[in-house]
Amino acid sequence: MKKLKYFSVNFYHTYLIILIGIIKVAYPNNLSAQDGLRMRIYQEIETSNFNWNIAGNMFGENPNILSELNFKNLLSSGTGIELSYKPYKFFELSASYAFLMTLSGRGTDIDYQENNRTGQTSSLYFDSENGRQSQLNLSVLYLFFKDTKFNLGAGINVFAYRRKFDMHSTEDSDLTSYYKYRADGFGLKIKKDYEISPIFSLQGNFILNRVYYNSYGNWNLINNFEHPKSFTHLSNGFNIGYSLRISTKIKNQFSIFLIYNYLTEQTSNGVDTLFLKNGSRPTTRLNQTHLSIHGLRLGIILPIFFN
Repeated sequence: MKKLKYFSVNFYHTYLIILIGIIKVAYPNNLSAQDGLRMRIYQEIETSNFNWNIAGNMFGENPNILSELNFKNLLSSGTGIELSYKPYKFFELSASYAFLMTLSGRGTDIDYQENNRTGQTSSLYFDSENGRQSQLNLSVLYLFFKDTKFNLGAGINVFAYRRKFDMHSTEDSDLTSYYKYRADGFGLKIKKDYEISPIFSLQGNFILNRVYYNSYGNWNLINNFEHPKSFTHLSNGFNIGYSLRISTKIKNQFSIFLIYNYLTEQTSNGVDTLFLKNGSRPTTRLNQTHLSIHGLRLGIILPIFFN
């Protein structure tokens, strides 16, 4: 019922905005458009995998993998909005925000006492269906090549990504643990536009970002851990992503589009700090974290109108 309500509200808002756009396009004489200011609204569905592992000490030893957490085949859906503006002919500013909810997924939490994932000491298998995520992106691009059919630009991208991975199990109703993923960073963005015809166009985006990773977990079943912050993870790394968009113009400035996007992110050689109820804060090495995302977006492009 909760998922059905989410879908109903989510799709209702998306289609309401589409309807407003159609009405404005149908009656252009009563409106004026700012060609340089555009809005994109989209519905997104994605699959993702996420994992991290820690060692037995800060040197990556005893054992080299002490504990490993995996979230697999997470299916998420949500909506997003992007605004882009060209204050000058060769400059473009853009801002985007997306919010998604996790619909299904599974995971494992396994501990080891020997190197190379041997000597398993404990294992936990769980479902992950009630997570959520949000992402904010800001970019400034310089269009250093521009003609009637092809544009090429590059510039700076800044992002903030927040995500909650939940853990629950039908076999153990007391399990309510979660992991809160937080990553911020900045880097390079490259954008390419190509007009195939007066109706169809393609756009490709590439990003390479430096990532600053600061996350924490709440392991509710372990009594000697503090709650809600049982441990923290600090690390640095990089992410690489690309997207391909095809759009078709329906009438005047109104278009619909489909986007495929991919992102992979990895950090390494970080610090895992445990928060114990007795006040001690032991640390060990966070070997790595890795996130991969495949997504599809379907939406509309329209100028923002002023009366």
